[in-house]
Amino acid sequence: MALDAKKLRKPFRNLRKSLKRFPERPTPEQVHDLRTNSRKLEAVIQALAFDGQPRGRRLLKTVAPVRKNAGKVRDMDVLTALTSTLALKGEEECLVQLLEHLTAKRARSVKKLLRIIEKQRSQARTLLQYYSSAIEKCFGAPQHDAPQVRQWPALATATALQLSRELANWPYLRRDNLHPYRLRIKQLRYVLQLRDDPDDEFVGALGDAKDAIGEWHDWSELESIAAGLLKHRSQCKLLPCIRSTVRQKLQRAISLSSQLKQIRLDTKESGHPGSRQKAPRLSEPVILASARLAA
Repeated sequence: MALDAKKLRKPFRNLRKSLKRFPERPTPEQVHDLRTNSRKLEAVIQALAFDGQPRGRRLLKTVAPVRKNAGKVRDMDVLTALTSTLALKGEEECLVQLLEHLTAKRARSVKKLLRIIEKQRSQARTLLQYYSSAIEKCFGAPQHDAPQVRQWPALATATALQLSRELANWPYLRRDNLHPYRLRIKQLRYVLQLRDDPDDEFVGALGDAKDAIGEWHDWSELESIAAGLLKHRSQCKLLPCIRSTVRQKLQRAISLSSQLKQIRLDTKESGHPGSRQKAPRLSEPVILASARLAA
C-alpha cells in the first residue's frame, strides 16, 4: 500500500478544525491554510473517486464557496506583501493609496468569507467527519481488507496519469492559459504527494513551475489593480516598475513550464501558437511517479 493514510485524512481533519474555530480577524497564515486544505481536499476527493458518491459531491459543493472566498482574501494578503516590497522614492503617496485599497478590499472579503463559513460550517464539518472516519476505518481493517482501500491506489494512479496527459497535451503556453495550467499542476502535485514516499524530483519540478506561474499571476493582478486605481503622472515610477516585474515573471513562468513539458512530460513546444505538434507521450519519470501510487 503506497498511499499514506495520514496524508489522505489530513485535509479532511484540518479543514474541519479550521471551520470550527475560524477567527473573525484571520491572519494570512490561517487564510492560507484554509484555502490550501480546501484545494488538497478536492484533489483527494477526485483521486479516490469520492466525487462519484452523493456525499462526496455534496461535500465538494459545500466547500467550493469557502475555498473561493478564502482565495479572495489570500490574494489581498499576497498583493499587500508584494506592494510592501516596492520602496520607490518619491512614490510614497501612490504606495499608501494602493496599500489602503488592498487593506479595505481584504476587510470586505473577510466579512464575506465569514458569512460563507457560517452558512456552510455545519454541513461541511459533518461530511468532513464522515470521510475522515471512513478513511481511518478502512485503513484500520486487517491488512487493509476493506474493498475501498484496495481500489484507492489504482484510482489515484489513474487520476495522476490523466492529469499528466492533460499537462502534456496542453496548448502552446501563453498568458491566457498559464493560470489554468498551474491549477492542473497543483492538482497533480497534491495527488502524487499522497504517497508515503513521494517522488521528490518530479514533485519538485512541478512545484518550481507552479511557483513561477503563481508569482507572475500575482504581479499581473497587482498591475491590473494599480493601473485602474492610481492616477499616474507621466514621470511616475510605480506602474512601470510593476510592469517590468510582470514581464520578468512571465518569461520565467513560461520558461519553467515549457521545460516541464519538454523534459518531464516528453513533449516539445513548437515555438509559435497554432503550429501542429505530434501527440506527446508521457516520459518515464512521470509514469513511474504515478505508478508508485499503486506499488
